[in-house]
Amino acid sequence: MKITIAALALSIAGPVAAQQKPDLKGPAAQAYERYREAVARAKKVDELLPFLSKTRRGYLEMDPDLRWFNPTAKVHVVEHENNKQESSEDGSWQHVSFWLAGTEGAGGKTSKVQGSVDLLLEDGDWKIDNEVVVPR
Repeated sequence: MKITIAALALSIAGPVAAQQKPDLKGPAAQAYERYREAVARAKKVDELLPFLSKTRRGYLEMDPDLRWFNPTAKVHVVEHENNKQESSEDGSWQHVSFWLAGTEGAGGKTSKVQGSVDLLLEDGDWKIDNEVVVPR
């Protein structure tokens, strides 16, 4: 009996439903917008913890600094071919990845930025798992 690499990968990773494009106005995108609003107002990292995945909160325990959140970035989700939404067949695991665009800077000096954000559904709420914002 031959076992293909694809079959082996599926047996290890578990069943995953087909990828689809996420709704740019849906719950995950709205959660990201609320997170960015909180980042802009935050005075300390603790104010952002409710928005973060368990994994991301663990990283912050090592280095709790607001600079990791790009507080001067004004970014939003945009239509992009790399946007995706994935979930397990039973719905126990859900992941959304959005492309970002916007500006960063303060005091009249701004520059264009782009990036991506990954969100996980944890305990019924979308949480930020990873965010990258870089100059365009």
